[in-house]
Amino acid sequence: MMSQSGSGRKRPGTVTLLAALNVVGGIVFLALAIYALSTGYTAQALVFTAETAAVMAAGYGLLKGRPWAWWLEVIILSLSLLDAAASLAWRSYMAATTPGIEGHVYGSTIPSLALKLIFSAVFLNYLLSPEARTYFGVEWPPRILKPSSPGE
Repeated sequence: MMSQSGSGRKRPGTVTLLAALNVVGGIVFLALAIYALSTGYTAQALVFTAETAAVMAAGYGLLKGRPWAWWLEVIILSLSLLDAAASLAWRSYMAATTPGIEGHVYGSTIPSLALKLIFSAVFLNYLLSPEARTYFGVEWPPRILKPSSPGE
């Protein structure tokens, strides 16, 4: 499934899906920010507001095929992947070593963290694919990471 982007290029369906997920995530973060603010958790509200801005901006930029959105989404997905892996390891450890915790939050979030880990890895892998990099016009690895030849 391909859609038109603002520049006339065909937008891959996976990019559209990822952008839509960002917009939905942004709405969820906004609702969490409003709730946190209404209950007096100002610092948490600021974190949710920053997350709202980041994922909404990424969603918009992905739909428009902007290279900066590719970079922003790679950062968001990388952080999500690291967060899921660390949280999954910690909660698995807690569930295995704490007697009677099966019904507690440590045990019940393990499947959702595993899904977060899988989805983050799949979408990150897609963004690093030649198809996605070509659509966004992104060079990978970045020129700064490539060894320079003597003539450059």
